[in-house]
Amino acid sequence: MDSLKIKAHLHRTVRSGKRSHDTQVRYFWCRETGPQNGHAHYHMLILVNKNTFHSLGSFHRQGNNLGNYIIEAWLSGLGISPDIVADPERLYPTGAFS
Repeated sequence: MDSLKIKAHLHRTVRSGKRSHDTQVRYFWCRETGPQNGHAHYHMLILVNKNTFHSLGSFHRQGNNLGNYIIEAWLSGLGISPDIVADPERLYPTGAFS
């Protein structure tokens, strides 16, 4: 994830007069091969300070929230422009990971 976006988010929070908690993005990932078809897939765990990001937030494109930052980072990693994804809310219709 782009740490500059996280830093900008924290800066906006402070400028608006709200309390801000610093955070570092930590992550773990692993690659796994499917037993039936042999295709590789990935699992990822992202850790942030709960006082900074207590939820993923809305998945609307305009949102300055963790959910939107994750989607943009994922699309960037895949080399896909966020402009061609018509409705990011369709990626996670319940608005939460389980």
